[in-house]
Amino acid sequence: MKKVVGIKEAEMRMAYENGYEVVNYIGNCIERYRKDPLIFTKATQLIPVYMLRKDWPFCVKDLDKTIKEILGDSLSSIASFVERYLDDPRIVWPENLPERFLDDLKIFHETISPIIKQASLGVASPLRFAGVNVSFYNDRPPLITIIRLDGEKLDLEITVEDLETTIQILNDILSKTKEKEVGRNEGNS
Repeated sequence: MKKVVGIKEAEMRMAYENGYEVVNYIGNCIERYRKDPLIFTKATQLIPVYMLRKDWPFCVKDLDKTIKEILGDSLSSIASFVERYLDDPRIVWPENLPERFLDDLKIFHETISPIIKQASLGVASPLRFAGVNVSFYNDRPPLITIIRLDGEKLDLEITVEDLETTIQILNDILSKTKEKEVGRNEGNS
C-alpha cells in the first residue's frame, strides 16, 4: 500500500537541482560582490543603454552576456534564484556573506524584473501594441505615432474626419472582441 504524502511533506523531502547551498546558484555573483559592492548598480546602469537600442528587446541576450561579465552570473540565473529560492529557509547562505548583499540583490531584482518580463513579452509577441504618441505642429494635422512592442513605429497625419472614422472602427473592434470573450467564457462554463 502506497502512502499518500502531503504537499508540504513532499516539498521537504525534495532536493533542489543544485542542492541547498546558495553558492551553487549565485556563488560567482557573491564573489564579485565581495570585490566590488557596486556591481548591482553598474549592471542596472547598463540596462537603459540596451533598452535604447533599435533591436530592443531582441538584444536581451546581449544584455545578459554583458551583465554576466559584471555580476559573474547571468540575469536569468539570478532572477530565477531570487524568485524560486531567496526566501526558502532551507537555502544555506555562507557565514561570511557581505553585509548588504541580500538588500542589494533584492533591490536589483525588483528593478530588473519588470524590464525582463517586458522584454520577454516583446520577444514572444513583438507585434503587440505598446503605445501611442501625439504631436501637434502649428497648422498641420496632428501627427500620431503608433508603437509596437518591438519598437517599430508608424507615423500618421490624421484629420478630424480620420479620427472619427478610426474611433468608429476601434469601437467596432472593441465590441466584437468583447463578444468573443463572452462567448469563450460561456464555453468554458
